[in-house]
Amino acid sequence: MEFYVVDPKTSTFDDWAGRIRSFLSEESLNYTEADGGLYYIGDDIAAPWDENSILFTVDDKEERLGVIELRDVDRHFYAFADALDIFDEHEVIDAVGLHAKPAGALYGFRWNNTNGCRFHLGPSVGFHFFCEDEDTDYPPVLELEEVWSTFFRVAYWLGNSMSRIQDLKGVHVEKVMMDFEVEIGFAHPASRDVLNEILSQEDGYERTKDGLRARFRDRDLGWIREFVSLLPPEEEDFTGAFFRAVWRGMTPQGEKEVFYTGIERRELRPFIQLPVHRTSKQLMEKFRKFFKGHRIDRQEYYIPDARA
Repeated sequence: MEFYVVDPKTSTFDDWAGRIRSFLSEESLNYTEADGGLYYIGDDIAAPWDENSILFTVDDKEERLGVIELRDVDRHFYAFADALDIFDEHEVIDAVGLHAKPAGALYGFRWNNTNGCRFHLGPSVGFHFFCEDEDTDYPPVLELEEVWSTFFRVAYWLGNSMSRIQDLKGVHVEKVMMDFEVEIGFAHPASRDVLNEILSQEDGYERTKDGLRARFRDRDLGWIREFVSLLPPEEEDFTGAFFRAVWRGMTPQGEKEVFYTGIERRELRPFIQLPVHRTSKQLMEKFRKFFKGHRIDRQEYYIPDARA
């Protein structure tokens, strides 16, 4: 299913809610709005998590002119992992204490970003995240300390399962080692300075404008715990964050990735969309005119791999 997707630029969720209401009022369009509403048909949409949303339904006297969906930002941290469906579901629950769910057409993440949208990161597909129960389709929002706790439980379990993972995936390597990939932006320069204690003994990293980019080769969980202990404790201390523990090994053809788990801070901006086949020409013309200066693309979210 296709949607018109709007470039949010730098406006906030509240700004967009107010501007959409102004547009509908100034055009004398009859409408209703539902907090928490989503336009949802099957799997062919941008996968919703727990971000706030408003669904505006626009009606004429005799017919429905269309709907406008607005979703809020999401800047929380989430743990993720490789294709955990190679394991029995109960094995994952016993090991981690959480349910693993595959990502749909998910927006706001850099990892596995297919670059299918000009205005948002995503869709990202082909990995799993963690839910509290089997009936929930999205992960809970956790304190950063709890997200790291999830990461270490998953990494410990995976690290002890490498032989079995290779058998399940049909991938066989020698000299398996774990690398730790990092890309961080800090809100305060002092946060990076604290890392000098551990970076003074390292190479293979790059200082960026506000943070750090690195691939630390052949690490163990003890070293990663030490690194994480030097990071700021609050989400607000980061401008962006991506961490990935990845197990690699050697084959006759060269180095090969076996499995991974990680953490990323989501970067979902206000998400504004209108379903193409449920939006009248009249409403779309008025919308484009009112929001002149905002780019609008047609976007299709159906991704076969996301349903696996």
